[in-house]
Amino acid sequence: MVICLLYCSTSQEIASPISTQLEIFQKVLSFNRTKTTNSGTLIIGIIYQSKFRASLNVVNDIEQYFQENEVKVSGKTVQIQLIDLVNIDLETAINQYGITFAYIAPLRAYDVSTIHKLLFPRKILTLTGVPAYCENNDVAVAIGASAGKPQIILNRKSYMEEGADFSAQLLKLKFIRIIE
Repeated sequence: MVICLLYCSTSQEIASPISTQLEIFQKVLSFNRTKTTNSGTLIIGIIYQSKFRASLNVVNDIEQYFQENEVKVSGKTVQIQLIDLVNIDLETAINQYGITFAYIAPLRAYDVSTIHKLLFPRKILTLTGVPAYCENNDVAVAIGASAGKPQIILNRKSYMEEGADFSAQLLKLKFIRIIE
């Protein structure tokens, strides 16, 4: 199973620290009943722009987190694959790395809706730390904040288009907001 982390925003601001996001995303992904692969390793592709400081900072934080922590989702080891939009076309990267999940990092002058349109027919679940992307129907799952605490934001239309099937246990959590 391959996860692509893309990180983008109209405001280009993340709402929670990367370590908090990654810990929550591990839990959220474990509630997804959709089987994507039998592989024992998940590859997280981090799609970013190396010439945009906010995007590069996210990559640096993610790399540091993975160096310091063993990351697993449903018992499967998670690894990262950097995908710099400055150097590679997103569709080429999807085909090359077999991406099944995507985390959208802050991107400058890049239309996030085009990312969603490219990914949902392939059933690639999108994740981000920028709530505005989820609120704009371009990303399925975001980590935001409410009253200073992390909040999971689910865009029902997006996650259903992308083929996710979250268990009722996730949907009943108190710190979750569902956008219809």
